[in-house]
Amino acid sequence: MKTSTRRAHQKLLNVQKKIYRSLKAEVDHLMGDVPPSIKKYQNEYQREFRGAIKRFQVVKKQILVRAIRSSDVSFIADFHTFAQAQKTALRLIREVVHPGENWMIGLELVPSRYQKTLDDFQKGVITLKEFHKIIQYPNEWGFPWAHYAPLFEWAKVHRVPLVALNEPREFLYRSSSTENWFKNRRDHQELHERDRWAAGIITDLFRAKQKQKKLKMIVIYGELHISRSHLPSQLDKLSKILLTRPLKTLSVHQNNDELFWALAKKHKIHQAEVIKISQTSYCVLSSAPWVKLQSILSWAEEGVAHSDPQDEAEPDYLGHYSTYSAAIAEFFALSPPSLESVHLVTVQEADFLPKIKRGYGFTSEELKLIQFHIDNNLRIFVPRAHFAYAGSPTQNRLAELSSLHLLRTHTGSKIVFNHETDDFYRQVIESVFGFFGSLIINPRRKCDYLEDHEKRLRRLARGNKPSFPFEYEARKLTYDLLSRETELLKGRKISVRIQEFMANRSHAPAAMMAARDLGRVLAKRLHSAVFEGRVDAKMIREICLARPTKATRGYEKRFILLLNAAHTSQVALSKSAHL
Repeated sequence: MKTSTRRAHQKLLNVQKKIYRSLKAEVDHLMGDVPPSIKKYQNEYQREFRGAIKRFQVVKKQILVRAIRSSDVSFIADFHTFAQAQKTALRLIREVVHPGENWMIGLELVPSRYQKTLDDFQKGVITLKEFHKIIQYPNEWGFPWAHYAPLFEWAKVHRVPLVALNEPREFLYRSSSTENWFKNRRDHQELHERDRWAAGIITDLFRAKQKQKKLKMIVIYGELHISRSHLPSQLDKLSKILLTRPLKTLSVHQNNDELFWALAKKHKIHQAEVIKISQTSYCVLSSAPWVKLQSILSWAEEGVAHSDPQDEAEPDYLGHYSTYSAAIAEFFALSPPSLESVHLVTVQEADFLPKIKRGYGFTSEELKLIQFHIDNNLRIFVPRAHFAYAGSPTQNRLAELSSLHLLRTHTGSKIVFNHETDDFYRQVIESVFGFFGSLIINPRRKCDYLEDHEKRLRRLARGNKPSFPFEYEARKLTYDLLSRETELLKGRKISVRIQEFMANRSHAPAAMMAARDLGRVLAKRLHSAVFEGRVDAKMIREICLARPTKATRGYEKRFILLLNAAHTSQVALSKSAHL
């Protein structure tokens, strides 16, 4: 590895570890002291990975898919607050389950006594509201339903039965009437009791269906439970006793911290999505560990904020924004921007625009474009009025906005939009820097590539509802530019197409979205090139942050420089290639 590559790599690791340690300290404080018995359960889970750090093997996704298909029961780790965990589970299920096969999906989130209620909901006999009321979802589970809803819908459409696996609480504590024993049993036995309970239900299902077409099962359960020494071990013991043969099981972990840092240290994190730990254990890496920690804090903060209608507390989004600003600035060897005057606005305050109309000199077109972003839940940074609109404030959006804030602070640019051709390239360059900054915080963040735009254009042409106004026009321009990349690299100008597009006033929102999408693709490539040692981060900083003087106004020239640099790295052709 070149010295420059090592330096860039180490700088990134240092920044990421600072963020991780900061968030870890917040989470530890939030969770409080963990009882010794729970620590023991956690240590049993972590022990599985300590040995794997030395012997893990990076494999292709299809190897994992085949391993799941060849197992009787596959456990997929569920990190309850983290939407990416549920998305990854569903993506695997879609690839694994073929039509006509006999599959079931086991769920931790529904207590087993509500199996009939679960069946009724999947059949459409009861509504979602009734389902949640009966199973007491907010109190018994309480994690965001939106994370799990797509899995329920997929199972309903494909007629794959769902199985409630969690042990009812009154069963768990039925043997005692004393408060002290109740607390002691909860601390010391609940996790193992739940493992045995779920293993019993699974074994009973396989025993009852032995004469039917070969049954296979995928179980979505908390990550600590799927350690080989926990739920899989209980299932192994029971199935050996009660079935003609023990069930073949597989554990699929997600985003283990120790594996991530081991891969990051070896500079392999960008090539690794599926890790084989052993013949019976794999780990999918779809995100960085600090992103997972952030999901805990966001869930806890929002839970506190909404637990009492009179409680007006809000998550500390500005605090996270500040952390990301400092981290991105450190990576690019810049001073972090002042946050004293910036207003970070979320979807909860989406009616703020009338309050800032006066005094900032916005044109009616600029106000319409800002309103377009608000109406469609899109992020936008407007330095003239000192506000950053995050919409739904995810970590990715906050990181991207903080990066744009850094850029605008150094360039001094206050433009929202103008109809000059060169302004399109300005927006592309800003998108490159903004998205690159968010990749420093979350290197697994995805974007739409050429193939994704092509697929979406076909769907829109068939009558699919657009995600936002002018989506077709925006994607068509992005697709045209990406597909003509070779012409640009050879020095052939295609500005006429952009000039026509920018001159059409009704296409202003589409032009902004196309510039954003194009910039994201370049940022993904540049991010990969920087950490493969083919591009210097200093060059990206100098191209993106140059002040727009008469001498440096040529944004198109800067775009070509970035395009040439990005061309040194070829990332995946489609986001669907990733879990």
